[in-house]
Amino acid sequence: MSLYWSQWKGQFYNPDCIKWLRDDWRCTVVRARWPWARICRPRCGKEEDETVVQACIDLGIYVIIDCTQTATAPCRSRRCFFEEMATKYGDKPNVIFELWNEPLNNADWSTVIKPYHEAVIPRIRAHSQNLIVAGTQTWSQDVDKASKDPLKFDNVAYTLHFYTGTHHQSLRDKATTAMNNRHRAVRH
Repeated sequence: MSLYWSQWKGQFYNPDCIKWLRDDWRCTVVRARWPWARICRPRCGKEEDETVVQACIDLGIYVIIDCTQTATAPCRSRRCFFEEMATKYGDKPNVIFELWNEPLNNADWSTVIKPYHEAVIPRIRAHSQNLIVAGTQTWSQDVDKASKDPLKFDNVAYTLHFYTGTHHQSLRDKATTAMNNRHRAVRH
């Protein structure tokens, strides 16, 4: 279950809501969408986001700490943010880090997105070996491009967002290409 941004739907960023999602909807993973404004201005409602993370930890379900930002933003703030989150929550096995949810269409994998991931992942790895989710080009649809130029880190998953109402065989083909590239890389 992906929560909407807390600055607009903050009423759902509480332990009772997370417990209800776990118990009633049988959710096993919740995405806490951390808007860029919260990262740039850390005192701007950060407590709501951290409340969701802690509730998921306490309730024994997975939580994705997700940086949602469509613009190419300064990397330093994000590196510091993820280092802080890894320092605070990286020893919890149910915490997952999603570095960049749905990069813009014009953000190239090899020249913009991959270098960003390469700058942030070491900051997380200094504190945690937990799963890292790496957004891909074209709002996380070009996983095939990432598979041809992969990150050199362990325990990293690439994102492919598939919406059944509008996405069709072409995205399935990208997924197949990425999985085939992965299998070839593992065999070598």
